[in-house]
Amino acid sequence: MLCGKVPGPDAIDVEVLKLGRLALLTKLTELFKSFWDNEILPQEFKDATNVHLHKKKGNRRSCDNHGGISLLATAGKIQPASS
Repeated sequence: MLCGKVPGPDAIDVEVLKLGRLALLTKLTELFKSFWDNEILPQEFKDATNVHLHKKKGNRRSCDNHGGISLLATAGKIQPASS
């Protein structure tokens, strides 16, 4: 994940996750392990917020000139570091 990106609906900046390093990773691992053990994933981690953006061409009122993106919870996108 790149720094300087807009946070998702969870409002967690990528910079916070990178600066938290091992301490934050340990806590998040415990949290995700509890999700796994209980076979429950909070709905907030599954949901995406859809945002429609103007493509900077053509009439802003036309739906054909818009593209959509999905914003996901930042914590749900964390992947383990490569060994």
